[in-house]
Amino acid sequence: NSTGAFIEQVWSLSAVDLTLGARADMNQLRGRNQDRSFTTNSLSASLAWTLSEATQSDITLGNAFRHPTMSEMYSARDTPRGQLLGNPDLAQEKSGSITLSVDHDSTPFRVNASVYFHEIDQFIERYRIDEATRSYRNLAKGELWGVDGGLLFEPNDRLAHRFSAQWQRGQGPNGETLADLNLPEIRYSGSYRLNRLAFRWLIAHRLSRKNAGPDELPLNEATKLQFGVSYQRGNWRFDVSANNVSNELMRRSADEDAPWSMERNLVVTAEWRPSP
Repeated sequence: NSTGAFIEQVWSLSAVDLTLGARADMNQLRGRNQDRSFTTNSLSASLAWTLSEATQSDITLGNAFRHPTMSEMYSARDTPRGQLLGNPDLAQEKSGSITLSVDHDSTPFRVNASVYFHEIDQFIERYRIDEATRSYRNLAKGELWGVDGGLLFEPNDRLAHRFSAQWQRGQGPNGETLADLNLPEIRYSGSYRLNRLAFRWLIAHRLSRKNAGPDELPLNEATKLQFGVSYQRGNWRFDVSANNVSNELMRRSADEDAPWSMERNLVVTAEWRPSP
């Protein structure tokens, strides 16, 4: 059960907006005949200003809380990576953060980018107890920082290009790399519509990462290519998709037991939908 209440106040002055917020939450969880309750209070402040008619920027400060999930506390199941046991004594995470972002929107371009830093007390980490068993524990402190952004370019109503990138790092109280971080990646995708035909493509390049968290492996560079075409005819839609065209051998995450991505494959589908 979750109950929450919040209040927010906005002050506007010329090209600047100041927003202050406060929130209170109460969450009750029950598993294995045990009850846990978490009560949290958080504050936030955001300052946004207009740089031009099409460009805005803002800086946000705040604190937040994350209570353990049911799985993190009470899981007791076998997975392809071994047995996963919950920890019912986990404390909730408490974090403070700062984010700086910029957004530009002018036809035919839209660009956004952000830089962030999070300091997290009682960071919840997945770790290995032995070769066949994993569980969760709290670290005294964790720090996360990174950048992400995207660009959308639509020169006309038929063609669209999308670029995006993300990079993240994190460390524990002794400087060790945290697990389950976002993978560093650069993506380009596009689409083109021609009457009843629609073409799409994707190039995703994962950057190398030498540092690895607990039970993780360093990452090598890898590039994935996908192409597809669909055809709409009345109530029917036909689709052909070629995936992992370069037949890149890559794991889906940095986890040492992570499954491999599918090899080169072709998917053909036909779908019929009744008229509304």
